[in-house]
Amino acid sequence: MRVLLLTGSHPIYHSLLQLSDEQITAGPEWPDAQMVDGRWLSMRTESGETDLEQLLSRIPAAQTPDAVVCVADAGWSVRPVNLRAFKGTKVLLLADRPGDKPEMSEVFRYVGGEVFDRVMFMRDQAQLARLLGGAAPGIAANLVETVWPSENPTAHARVI
Repeated sequence: MRVLLLTGSHPIYHSLLQLSDEQITAGPEWPDAQMVDGRWLSMRTESGETDLEQLLSRIPAAQTPDAVVCVADAGWSVRPVNLRAFKGTKVLLLADRPGDKPEMSEVFRYVGGEVFDRVMFMRDQAQLARLLGGAAPGIAANLVETVWPSENPTAHARVI
């Protein structure tokens, strides 16, 4: 599976979230780096909102991703917009540290304006349980299923 990982993490200070052998990592801290044959390894984006359609137009057809994974980490410095331009799987991974950005109200506004197949917490389901206070539509009743990757994917509501 080919993956485009959008992250605000810095390649020197944070270990890379490696989701696929065929992964392109993109973000404001990542350089434009290509193999000799033109395949992308990493791509630099602007900080803040990034038009996904423009980013995808830079990738050759043979390297078109099957999935786009967006990491809303502590700084949330990458917020892709125009996700409807991508027909593959779209996942939003939320940071697991309470009190860090993004605030949940920001997340709800963002998810309401974009289309994701799945929104998941990276590690700590306790924060989600406190927020919801019980099961909610579109959220798996078993919070273990909100961890990447899920071995037993469940149906999730899609924000349209």
